[in-house]
Amino acid sequence: MRKSKNWKMKVVGDRVPAVSLADFDVLQKTVEALSKKPVGPRGVFRFRTFEEANAWKMKMLARAASRR
Repeated sequence: MRKSKNWKMKVVGDRVPAVSLADFDVLQKTVEALSKKPVGPRGVFRFRTFEEANAWKMKMLARAASRR
């Protein structure tokens, strides 16, 4: 075991993080930009069938995409 340079804890192994901070920054900015506009209306919606629910979901996604 070795001591980590950044924290006062022991680290087992030399595993390198899979995601760099630059990649994380891009992801965070993307999520922030997308979260400002909701994809569909808020609330609870009930459907009789999965097909009806999927059709409604696709309609909401298409409507949100056309607004951009």
